[in-house]
Amino acid sequence: MNPVDVLQKALCGTITTRHLAGGVIAVGTEFSLSDGDRIGFYVTSANDGFWISDDGTTIPFLEAQGISFDGSTRASALSELLAEYGFSFNESDAELISGPFDEEALPEAAMRFVSLRLRLQDFLLLHPKSVANTFKDDVRRAMEIALEGKAHLAFDKIVSDHLPDIVADAVVERHGVTPIAVFFGTNDMRLTEAQVLRLEAKYQAQIPLRVVSIVESQRPTALSSRVLGRAMNRLDKVLVFRGEEQSAMHALMELIGVDLTINSLPH
Repeated sequence: MNPVDVLQKALCGTITTRHLAGGVIAVGTEFSLSDGDRIGFYVTSANDGFWISDDGTTIPFLEAQGISFDGSTRASALSELLAEYGFSFNESDAELISGPFDEEALPEAAMRFVSLRLRLQDFLLLHPKSVANTFKDDVRRAMEIALEGKAHLAFDKIVSDHLPDIVADAVVERHGVTPIAVFFGTNDMRLTEAQVLRLEAKYQAQIPLRVVSIVESQRPTALSSRVLGRAMNRLDKVLVFRGEEQSAMHALMELIGVDLTINSLPH
């Protein structure tokens, strides 16, 4: 039985193959990554047996997305993950590679590579940008639900034509109540911009405005303690979201004058 037949049988025929020069076989699978791309690999026949490798773009792609493996923590995590699946990283050609195997061991090695590729995408999911985007999406959805029918809510908006330089993540308006500019505390810059907006609204534009920041946790890793402390002292409110979603939304509703006791009365 040749290598292609061995892999076809092990993977229930859900692969495509193409023979390349030098006895290399390009293998495509039905397994998909989060971006929809199919997982593929190369099988090379050598004197000492078979080798499996990627196309040399897996690690460079992660690095191009902002994932740095220079730090000891992430480099150690990558090293442990590769060791767990029996692969190594060849820095000269940026390939993930494993071998040699005899023909009978190819199916297991192929499945280990597929599993490794699926695990490697977790580095992207844990990237600060992805975490921040998930946090922002969750806060937006929570605000939409909490404020529906109670206030006008707009995202990514300037609060006034007199203050066009800073865009708030959300603006909450309710008749007869001072509007609120909401900033999602995803980084130090956003919290600093929130403080600048509050000062400009008060002293430059002289318009009524309250500025609130919503941070992900009590000790958000994306924020420096110095900037967070300043925000807590200078903004109208800093709300913690994760684990306190309902109370955070209640605090926001109280700021715009929503009577929460109406919803708590017995029916």
